[in-house]
Amino acid sequence: MIYQKEEIEAFLNALQLCIKSNVSLLSKKTIEADKTLSQLKTSKNFLFIVETKENDLNLSKVISLFKSYKLAPTSTKKTSVMFLSTSNPKLNLPDLTAFLLLTRLDDEKMRTLIKKNSRYKAIASQLNIVSTPSSIQIKSIHDASEFIFAEIENQNATLREVSIASNLTLGMLSKFKKGNDVKLSSLLKIIDALELKLTIEK
Repeated sequence: MIYQKEEIEAFLNALQLCIKSNVSLLSKKTIEADKTLSQLKTSKNFLFIVETKENDLNLSKVISLFKSYKLAPTSTKKTSVMFLSTSNPKLNLPDLTAFLLLTRLDDEKMRTLIKKNSRYKAIASQLNIVSTPSSIQIKSIHDASEFIFAEIENQNATLREVSIASNLTLGMLSKFKKGNDVKLSSLLKIIDALELKLTIEK
């Protein structure tokens, strides 16, 4: 996917809010003057430079985060040239931008965010950030339904998306939402689709 200039600028602005080091796109002239950079720059890559400042605690997090998106090999003690490949299937630039804006790469804010919205788990996991597991004791089908559909809402998912992921019909999900009984096999499919965990204790 090729992102628009506005999307790239929004990402860089969000990144700048997270670190003390200066962030900027590399100019066409700078790229053309460097053979290595010229090879890196394609219609599917965009390059940006980070001018490193001392005591920038979040910079190491940024470098760790971008390793999975590819970190350009050109770097010195004062600058790091990075690039993101927009053809990388792991990259969702709007989600990454929102993640940076909402968390500023603060550990506690990241944990809170992924607990509320699981769509950011993949990004946070690259920084070894995981949400604190939450649990609920279910005593009735109503409890199960209430918990499941609250989680669907937290994940900003639709019934259709859950239907496709679980291979269950919309009608069955709608009945379950109303508190109707459901087969254990169907419940397990929903739990799996939402990446939840069922624990049975004695």
